[in-house]
Amino acid sequence: MKKNIIAIIAFVFAALSFEANCASGIYYAIELKREIGSTTWLYVDNGVKEAKSMNADAIFIHMNTYGGSVEFADSIRTKLLNSSIPVYCFIDNNAASAGALIAIACDSIYMRSGSSIGAATVVDNSGKVLPDKYQSYMRSTIRSTAESKGKIIRKIDGVDSLVWRRDPIIAEAMVDASIVAPGNDDSTRVLTLTVDEAIGWGYCEAKVESINSVIESRLLVNSYIISPLFTIK
Repeated sequence: MKKNIIAIIAFVFAALSFEANCASGIYYAIELKREIGSTTWLYVDNGVKEAKSMNADAIFIHMNTYGGSVEFADSIRTKLLNSSIPVYCFIDNNAASAGALIAIACDSIYMRSGSSIGAATVVDNSGKVLPDKYQSYMRSTIRSTAESKGKIIRKIDGVDSLVWRRDPIIAEAMVDASIVAPGNDDSTRVLTLTVDEAIGWGYCEAKVESINSVIESRLLVNSYIISPLFTIK
């Protein structure tokens, strides 16, 4: 028996929670498709609290942003890192700058074809790169965020090796052009990853074309969901 769909609209964004039959539980989606700022932070904070109050099984961040305030992005990052509910990010085109930091804080990342993640250098309102003390803080923050995802066993040259799940050097290279990612000789530009590159470096679980694809492949196999935005048939 299908349960009622609960839609929540907060501030100028739209958040959606929905329930499915069987053992699928409750899945709460938050759209981040504008500049990251104080309103975004309040919106995400309220959304995570609402998801927790509903005993949601997962939170989806539906992202398409060029970034925004590092201060508020850091607050969102911390909120997601401390979430007791698994957080999945679907990058629907762009996860740049502050958006990249937020995406890396999520437990799993999925990307639509043609999407990108990176270019996290700290700039002012005019786009001018800020002094190194700001870059240093961002490098440390994004590195620690990548490190928080721990290490995994990966076969390298036929040998099982313990490596970072998300290499923190890759995260730092998104901020600082002088940091060269392994296998990349370009030290003149900050790093931005395509979908395939992100998959290769462990910054993306899979290439998908919609949140439905994530749900079908990872969370709700053989379940049925219907909502104003997401429909599985």
